[in-house]
Amino acid sequence: MSKIRYYIDSFRVRTLPLSASGIIVGSIIAMKDGYFSMSTFYSAILTAVSLQVLSNVANDMGDAAKGVDNENRLGPIRPLQAGHLTVKEYRIVLIVFLLLSVVFGLALIFSAFHSFLSLSAITMLVIGGLAIVASIKYTVGKRNYGYHGYGDVFVFLFFGPVGVLGSYFLMTFTLKWLLLLPAAAFGFLTTAVINLNNMRDIGNDGWCGKNTIPVRIGLPGAKVYHYLLIILAWICLSVYSIVEYEKITGWFYVLFLPLFAGHIRQVYYYGGWILDEQMVIFCLGIFSLALSFSISQLL
Repeated sequence: MSKIRYYIDSFRVRTLPLSASGIIVGSIIAMKDGYFSMSTFYSAILTAVSLQVLSNVANDMGDAAKGVDNENRLGPIRPLQAGHLTVKEYRIVLIVFLLLSVVFGLALIFSAFHSFLSLSAITMLVIGGLAIVASIKYTVGKRNYGYHGYGDVFVFLFFGPVGVLGSYFLMTFTLKWLLLLPAAAFGFLTTAVINLNNMRDIGNDGWCGKNTIPVRIGLPGAKVYHYLLIILAWICLSVYSIVEYEKITGWFYVLFLPLFAGHIRQVYYYGGWILDEQMVIFCLGIFSLALSFSISQLL
């Protein structure tokens, strides 16, 4: 019982709202179009959160094994790094959330299609399998992609298009191209979270051979990249609103624009621990934006 908080710490709770953001957006747009299933929605949220915990736990294990989680790292001290949990205990958590991802994923597909044998169901099974592999291989193993600067691509795809378009398709059994705009927006924003994390750790990552985007292009370039991700996200949402709405209520989510402007200002002027302090604010800002954008659909 005394280790429960350390297990919870290994989940990286402050980042978990990100996994729900795309699901909420895709599902509420489906509701606006006249389609919604509560069981599919809950299953999608549980699957997405389980996959993110799986990825976070695997990330801790991979970084610890490669010596990246050390005393020079600026981020929060991980339970494995501090010795509060052992590698064996981490493996148990990994297996539990691997199984939960499979169970919730199967429940999600069956809830949507009532079968595992249709072409759509098989396609979603394949996407789910790829998501599980991508969650584990981010930093685990010799052929991990996080140490070669490709983490941003996978985060963009799975938190953006897969989350938004996937949840919409599971509700409606169809897709519309305009949804690529909000899908890309939340993909960009989640990628910015990874970039924020990597900017914070740029010195230690470079020294340990973890070649993230900031390590490759330097901190000034990474900051510009960060601004572009956020600006592109807001452009995508704005274009979607221009095409889709005539009423001012469709722009309700713009109320959160100052929060993102303030975040950009902090990133511009500071580095190190200030970037870590921005992590919670930025993650909650993205989740709040997802909620307010979704409410805008219904207004």
